[in-house]
Amino acid sequence: MIFSLVFCSLFVVVTAFGSTCIRNEERIITADDAGSGDWLGFSVAFKSGIVVAGAPEHDGSGLIRTGAVYLFDVATGTQLAKIMADDVSHGQNLGSSVAVDNGIVLAGAMDDDQAGFTAGAAYLFDITTPSAPTQLHKLIASDAESHDEFGVAVAIDGNVAIVGDDIHGQQAQPSGAAYVFDVETGAELYILTPEDMPQLAWFGHSVGVSGNIAVIGAPRDGSLDHGSVYLFDVTSGEQLAKIIVDPLQDFEYLGQSVAIEGDIVVVGAPGDFDRAFLFDVSDPTNPVQLSSFEPINGSTYDGFGNAVAIDDELVIVGAESDGGHSEGAAYLFDISDPTQPRQIVKWTLDDIEASSHLGFSVAVEGAYGLACSRWYDEPVSKAGAVVVFDALYRCEADLDCDEIVGDNDLLSLLNNWGTAGGGDLNFDGTINVLDLLLLLAAWGPCM
Repeated sequence: MIFSLVFCSLFVVVTAFGSTCIRNEERIITADDAGSGDWLGFSVAFKSGIVVAGAPEHDGSGLIRTGAVYLFDVATGTQLAKIMADDVSHGQNLGSSVAVDNGIVLAGAMDDDQAGFTAGAAYLFDITTPSAPTQLHKLIASDAESHDEFGVAVAIDGNVAIVGDDIHGQQAQPSGAAYVFDVETGAELYILTPEDMPQLAWFGHSVGVSGNIAVIGAPRDGSLDHGSVYLFDVTSGEQLAKIIVDPLQDFEYLGQSVAIEGDIVVVGAPGDFDRAFLFDVSDPTNPVQLSSFEPINGSTYDGFGNAVAIDDELVIVGAESDGGHSEGAAYLFDISDPTQPRQIVKWTLDDIEASSHLGFSVAVEGAYGLACSRWYDEPVSKAGAVVVFDALYRCEADLDCDEIVGDNDLLSLLNNWGTAGGGDLNFDGTINVLDLLLLLAAWGPCM
């Protein structure tokens, strides 16, 4: 058994670098048949220009809370398809989680009753032809129990599918589990459980997979909800490491969200400290913490870290409680230097309203970033929406985000002189003459 408990404390950078720029959406996507309380955007995934969005509270086929999964063209916002389970039934909540890779969608239905009352299920759909998706397999846990939450989280990479169940367990205080499936056959391969079996840890609340490495979050691990993250080998089901940050912080909720691409793992911790972490897992038995980071000008209890996504050198972090009344927001970071993430932009809605919860789920690929508002009130109350943002916008000297580097930006930089606030254009930790020269060199319209 290969297993290490890793207290990650080296190379930690809590960042205040980057832009304070705030930008609004490119477009807002809603379902053609949007219904009140559908919660479109409760979950979201994005691949090859196709947006996959869950609406777990949708009422379909004359039934209540069947849930549904929608496909959209990210460039136009056009709805391509609406997916429902072949065995659609009352209260399934299809779309409680979604993931997509290589033309295959994995969707959780955490209240499906086939294996027991609200035991949960997950479905695999072929969306090679996005306008005509077909169901491939229904996934059920081999040790399913009533009142599980199988399908609360899902991830897919190649032929490997991971399904989380954060309250699974026979004991009165369940520890949770995650399951590895073969995408092609639908066969269950392994049940992943933590070696130390912490009770009420919510193990499986978040999941990610890249290559042979699965990342499983347990955000309620520890007597005071410190949270933790586990790494597993999906080819053997073997636990490789458990990650706990040092020093432990009470009510950190480390592992509330996770994402992995290659050797980089992103972990959200939206507790009392509102931050996220980057880890190097090139040696998965000995993960290394690269940085912890938080938003510039963020506030306590913004929920920063409730959702995370990664694509190449970009990371999106959701902050669904941002604002005085949970309006929500999302932040885009450049992690080309993962020891020093740089905030590029803060995203919000032009007509943001109280309790919109923008950033409840997020996704990013190429030119587009997605941040969902599960309680978006158009066209009807709490219908939900997928909000599309420009992930390529770069004009770091444009401090007021008006797409022109000018007098207002110069005044902002001078106002922050000698600090590490907005205007530190070379990211050396202090606003000084070097930053002034960079601003002057960028003077004029942003290109």
